[in-house]
Amino acid sequence: SDRIKSVMTTLRVPDDMPIENKMISKSIETAQKKVEGNNFDIRKHLVDYDDVMNKQREIIYKKRKLILDSAEKEAIKSKEMLLEMIETEIEQVVSFHTVDPQQSKWNLKEICEVARTIFPMDESACAMLDSIEKLAGDKSQDVQARTTIIEFLVGEAKKQYKLLEEKITEQSGSIDNMRMVEREIMIRSIDNLWVDHLDAVSALRAGIGLRGYGQRDPLIEFQKETYRMFMQLQNLIQKQVVYSIYKIGITTPMANSIMQDEKAQAVDAKPEGQFKAADPYSKVTRKEAPIVEAKIRDATGEKVGRNDPCPCGATKADGTPKKYKHCCGV
Repeated sequence: SDRIKSVMTTLRVPDDMPIENKMISKSIETAQKKVEGNNFDIRKHLVDYDDVMNKQREIIYKKRKLILDSAEKEAIKSKEMLLEMIETEIEQVVSFHTVDPQQSKWNLKEICEVARTIFPMDESACAMLDSIEKLAGDKSQDVQARTTIIEFLVGEAKKQYKLLEEKITEQSGSIDNMRMVEREIMIRSIDNLWVDHLDAVSALRAGIGLRGYGQRDPLIEFQKETYRMFMQLQNLIQKQVVYSIYKIGITTPMANSIMQDEKAQAVDAKPEGQFKAADPYSKVTRKEAPIVEAKIRDATGEKVGRNDPCPCGATKADGTPKKYKHCCGV
């Protein structure tokens, strides 16, 4: 098209003059088809890239909606989803530390320490884990030993979860508060990590076209990378939920602030039907309370500044009046 434009300029052909030369018309038509084809390919690739993210978005939103719907339809559903995450995480931990085919090299102490970072475990539970019989021999026995460890840890996790559930229910007065905590932790983990995932995919997409120089299809590379990142995202969501849920029962109650104590005292001390202002010095004795003195004034009623003559009339040796700050204002 640039060449045609150059020729038309050289021949000084006006822009509004119709082109009747078949060769020039054919060249223009061919150029237009190439431009339209390139634009179509660009739009098609954009749609392909968007389809990859839309599929991931549907999965995340479906999981999110399932959690939110559990608040209205089946309140117990959130507990089932969370316990399933805990069981899956424990299976991954045990599988990672028992990958060696020789059971003598399995580090049960390490498994116990990792499990302790998920849920509370006392020494007796760890001793019970150590006392589990180590089967030796073929792979079927290895699977049986691994399954025994997983079942034991899952049982301990459910036992501790039940204690946590009872504690939250006792403190709040309702089992619904525990269900609400479960949903909040899962939703918050999904939302925060999904935003981070979108930022990472956006950065990947900005530079994925450079892989074409290595004779690799950028779209296929994008699909592979985003799939790997999405699997990692789901694993991170599970980890954040599992490693957070038991922590809500570990924190100790904080002492009330002074303002909260004053408010409580004011409510307890007020007569029925009346409000009583809280004493700002209720936490200190009268001796410890700060004393605010009134400003000293002279005979005319004006306030005495620190550099003004002292109103008591004291003078120096040379007869000049003493300043207030060097006399009564010390």
